[in-house]
Amino acid sequence: MDRYGIDLMKTREMDLNDILHNRLKLLLIMAKNLIGGRAVGDYQWQAIEQNANHMAMECDSFIDYPASPAPDFDELCQHLKSLAMNLKSVAEKRRIGRDRKEIMLKDFNRITELLKINSLKRYFMS
Repeated sequence: MDRYGIDLMKTREMDLNDILHNRLKLLLIMAKNLIGGRAVGDYQWQAIEQNANHMAMECDSFIDYPASPAPDFDELCQHLKSLAMNLKSVAEKRRIGRDRKEIMLKDFNRITELLKINSLKRYFMS
């Protein structure tokens, strides 16, 4: 019988970096959906708010590091925190204004641009 899927010998337990990576991807997907005007249900609003809270807290802990691991790391954290706080505010009000949408789009575009930089890929895009 053919077996498909992941080789069990190559699997490992998730660590905090894996969780952060998945939260980052989820935050970016949620932001893109909201910016694009797609419908969001109750469960998604709760997920947006919880994920935004976690990412904002993570960004605070990154900003407290004495030495940044990459030159653009501080800028990335600032844009992530801005996007997370805007998403949290939008989730609480359940609506998005034009000005906030523009700010979120700028943050989203800068984050995705920064993640393409080689020095940051190893921290977030494993």
